Amino acid sequence: MDRDHSCGVIPVFIEPGEPRRYLLVQHNAGHWGFPKGHPERGESSLETAIRELHEETGLTSDRIISDHPFSERYVFRKGSGRVVDKSVTYFIGFMDTLDVAYQDDELQDAQWGDLEATLGRMSFEEGRKLLMEVHAFLDRDASR
Repeated sequence: MDRDHSCGVIPVFIEPGEPRRYLLVQHNAGHWGFPKGHPERGESSLETAIRELHEETGLTSDRIISDHPFSERYVFRKGSGRVVDKSVTYFIGFMDTLDVAYQDDELQDAQWGDLEATLGRMSFEEGRKLLMEVHAFLDRDASR
């Protein structure tokens, strides 16, 4: 079994009096998830996550929660038939805009949504569980 690791940001937009919004990207393979990618040589997980967020969406975050990463792990089969044990480290990042310029050579779409819409759009159960963990964390620690 092959192992693979990626890093990403869970983009969050907060507007007073409105529900919290989360950004999902639709990868060219068709599935919806958070922006993520592989580390380049010498990069930390946080550096990778920030770079991938900007490359995939054009977004930058002025506030990332770096001391409380979230993780996701799943197994999938590549088109070649090889089985991959995938782990992803995510950081919560607060955005100050909803304007997304997604990278169309890797992505088909990018959509903001409240919790319910985002849960409904996510392709995989692991991602839905992750989003619920993040949402609960933000509810508990509203000062962040």
